[in-house]
Amino acid sequence: MREVISSGFVVLREMGPHRNRGLEIHHIQRGDLEWMVEGRSEKVREGMVFFTLPWQTHGSTLGKEPRNEACFLLLRLPGDPKTPRDSFDFPARLGFSRKESRELSRILCRARRHGRPATPLLRTALEALVTDLGRRAAFAPTFRSGLLRVILIELARAVAGRPGGGGIVRQNCRVANLLAKISEGPGERWTIPSMAAACGLRHSRLNQVVRDLTGCTPWEYLMRARVALGRARLAGTDRTITEIALECGFATAQHFSDTFKRWSGVTPTAYRRQRRTGGSGPAALSRQIGWRTLKEERERLAKFRRKGRA
Repeated sequence: MREVISSGFVVLREMGPHRNRGLEIHHIQRGDLEWMVEGRSEKVREGMVFFTLPWQTHGSTLGKEPRNEACFLLLRLPGDPKTPRDSFDFPARLGFSRKESRELSRILCRARRHGRPATPLLRTALEALVTDLGRRAAFAPTFRSGLLRVILIELARAVAGRPGGGGIVRQNCRVANLLAKISEGPGERWTIPSMAAACGLRHSRLNQVVRDLTGCTPWEYLMRARVALGRARLAGTDRTITEIALECGFATAQHFSDTFKRWSGVTPTAYRRQRRTGGSGPAALSRQIGWRTLKEERERLAKFRRKGRA
């Protein structure tokens, strides 16, 4: 299937910063990973699906990952893979209308997070396609195109938060609204009880839903949001570290510095210096990272392929 650059069942031993020439989709079947996209880290847990677009620099924040297993697919997209876009087309064989392609691609392009819980249908379709690509089978082109359509639609639905139905969807929407408020105002005096009350959920249920939607706990999500605000203030203002710490919701500059370093890998002072010299921000990193060639992609697949799987 020429639309697929590579696919397989793999163990991801190393995931240094890189870019691919297509839409990459991973379903994490075993293990938890720390990945980043364009300098923004995400916790990717077992059972989640993770995607990246061709122009997005991504990789592991750890360099070497602990034990894990994944099913992955790299889909070739029409057009220049190096140019960031607000929407894009899919291979003609998949039969999406222009309107459908625009809607699907815009959902993926606008996603703030790239890891989402995999729906049963998405998981089943992805594993079935990757398995079928490794064998000769009757009606293969039609069967594979159908599976690929399902995968892309289910991925977009998962990213948009629209899989499933009924009370679970309403509950998830309440939590999603809460997370949006936290992202918009992380400096507010949020507590776990106040978060749970805002959603009408018990603490344990809030924790589970936030983990399902984001891959981290409510408190971790709040800390990520506060650090993200801190990065923006450090890069875009001349405020002191103490002023920024208080604005981001931290009681002291030391707590802000400790948390910032834990999530960003550098101190606030070092981060400000790097951004002002243009040395290592996400934009600079993206300019330095090239795209894997097809040969490199095949070598990676051979290196990471799990024994006993197609």
